[in-house]
Amino acid sequence: MLKERNWGVDKVTTHQRWSGKNCPRLLLPRWNEFIRDIEKELIKLRADSEVSPWALDAYKWVVENDISDGKNPSETVTREQLWAMLYRMRGLNND
Repeated sequence: MLKERNWGVDKVTTHQRWSGKNCPRLLLPRWNEFIRDIEKELIKLRADSEVSPWALDAYKWVVENDISDGKNPSETVTREQLWAMLYRMRGLNND
């Protein structure tokens, strides 16, 4: 629904916000993680229409590994963005 309506994850809310109930009780303790997972999935869904087929696997990999946020895949990258991506990628190799 988010993809279809071109909405962001800011539209996702808990029942608790509206009713005051502790709902969804199993999800509330990890709500931020849940929202990040939705955001990653939304980026992947949008990628199918915005990313060139030859770059799709690489795109999904950099998003899944938090190297890039996946936004604006066809735009030019700045030096600062490149530095950040390289720095994040280096972190994958330094366990």
